[in-house]
Amino acid sequence: MKNSCLLFLFFVLSANMFGQGINYNKEFVVNTYTENYQSVPSVCNLTNGGFIVSWQSLAQVPVGYSIFAQIFDEFGQAFGDEFQVSTDSNYAQTKSVIANLNNGDFVICWESRNQDGSGFGIYAQMFDEYGKKVRDEFKVNTTTEDWQMDPSITGLNGGGFVVCWESREENNGNSHGIFAQMYDDEGNKVGTEFKVNTIPAVNLLNPFICDLITGGFIICWEDGDLLSHSYGEVKAQIYNQTGTPVGSEFQMNTYTENRQGNASICRLMDGRLIVCWDSWRQDSSSGGIYAQMLDSNGVKIGDEFQVHTYTYGRQENPVVSSISTGGFFISWLSDQDGSWEGVYAQLFDIDLNKVGNEFRVNDYTYQKQFNQSMIGLPNGNLFICWESFGQDGDLFGIIAKNYLSEPINHNLIPYELLQPESSSNVDHANPKFSWNHASNVHINFPWELTYDLYIDTAISFSNPIIQPDIQDSTFQIDSIANGQTYYWKVLAKNISGDSLWSSTVNNFSIDTTAVVGVNIIDPEIPEKFNLFQNYPNPFNPTTKIKFTIPTSPLNPSPQPVRQAGYQGEGNRERFITLKVYDILGNEVTTLVNEQKSPGTYEVEFSTSGVQGLSSGIYFYKLNAGSFSQTKKMMLLK
Repeated sequence: MKNSCLLFLFFVLSANMFGQGINYNKEFVVNTYTENYQSVPSVCNLTNGGFIVSWQSLAQVPVGYSIFAQIFDEFGQAFGDEFQVSTDSNYAQTKSVIANLNNGDFVICWESRNQDGSGFGIYAQMFDEYGKKVRDEFKVNTTTEDWQMDPSITGLNGGGFVVCWESREENNGNSHGIFAQMYDDEGNKVGTEFKVNTIPAVNLLNPFICDLITGGFIICWEDGDLLSHSYGEVKAQIYNQTGTPVGSEFQMNTYTENRQGNASICRLMDGRLIVCWDSWRQDSSSGGIYAQMLDSNGVKIGDEFQVHTYTYGRQENPVVSSISTGGFFISWLSDQDGSWEGVYAQLFDIDLNKVGNEFRVNDYTYQKQFNQSMIGLPNGNLFICWESFGQDGDLFGIIAKNYLSEPINHNLIPYELLQPESSSNVDHANPKFSWNHASNVHINFPWELTYDLYIDTAISFSNPIIQPDIQDSTFQIDSIANGQTYYWKVLAKNISGDSLWSSTVNNFSIDTTAVVGVNIIDPEIPEKFNLFQNYPNPFNPTTKIKFTIPTSPLNPSPQPVRQAGYQGEGNRERFITLKVYDILGNEVTTLVNEQKSPGTYEVEFSTSGVQGLSSGIYFYKLNAGSFSQTKKMMLLK
């Protein structure tokens, strides 16, 4: 009987973890109130195993922005309703941060405009683990002249908490300084506020604080140093449990050219620290993500290392969090998802080895996803949330995901090919391929289960086109030759090295004679990028989309990137993408994906070349470097 009960419990737990009600790697909306802007989220775990998310919400109460929060239990289910954090609603409150305390309480801290009588001030509110206020909200900063803003907070390993912030007037008039204040578990001040930086500077920005396993804490910030005339570098200062500085402030980054900033810190399970930041042009592109490990006393271990793999364009604003298995995650913003910015991440083990590949966190890619915050939970999961445009049905909202902290090794199961079907005709040269998943278990990390796509004109696949390591069950190829019959199949692979071929091999033919290509329709060279409204609109089944490419550089640079086809600045080709998306932000098709010379172009979009499109709203988006423009169109069948 005992064994039967244990077996039943195993199946129940397995169903909760891997069944239809699974809660990891699935996006959900955090905020209940969705009108206007809900933005700049912050997350913190609770001592009872749950966690809390806070954010700023516009016009949810009468005066501008106010701070709201939602508690979640250890299973990621909302506990109670979202609630207003701040008591005084007569002032605009923004940029909340959270810390948990050893006694089970938590503290939410924010900046409030004009509440202290002079610019911005720092305020805080303490709660018990169920979200009940345990005292009145209180002002953190003692000096109130000018601005005190951009707070960061941490609970201490020995009890109490510390708040740090950026301040003006307290440090040479118009210059900035970093200040901090210690508290006990009851919210009583311990000592007075103190200045963190010791070297005079004109710009001290983006402070970030983290507790040490020894009971002390470390504060990092971005420093524009008056003495070295550096544009920006990451500085740090360590303190013991009484708030006494340990040594002097020191520079975190080794590479010093251009700017390093936006630092984030976390303490690993063994007491070591990871500090990460973004660095301008260190990877020979616009921006990259770098990190440094420290021991429990704040001494550097080894060299700084590059976090990101994709190096084109901007990688910026990193956030780091430890996980209960001993490793850590670093997330950052990248413009590689084809739609402004998205959230990307990389998992590391305790020895700084990358686990799998960097991956995109957000599924919904329309417009911008940014301002991410994340935390490792006691149950081994990682919770990450971010700000996303239009996803909650209005403007900006807070979106989140849970991840298991360790990858899943998927048992491969037989799977079939879907599109293109066997013996079908495709009327465009960039067909979209799709197939069933080779696992019944929901994917936790996208690189756990990958696919290789094979395409050949011979059924023997003697000389195939191979697209390796596809992290989804769909893929759209750029271009294949017209007037040919092709065979295709897929190879599934898991992280243990197992592989399984698709149960079928499909064949299809390409015939693009009825398709209108991308035509240049005006020899006059335009002065700027522009994407025009499609015509006709509404449409069925075809519509035409016009766009222009100018001659002048989009972002002039002392060292312009000379891409293929460069023939001098007056006739420089640019890499252009024009894609169609459905209303959920899913990519429907790619219309243009190639180098184009300056000019005015027109491309035809036909629904006959895309399977399963229904009547409704669709978006088409033009990308060219940092230029991006989106238009809406309607299909009426």
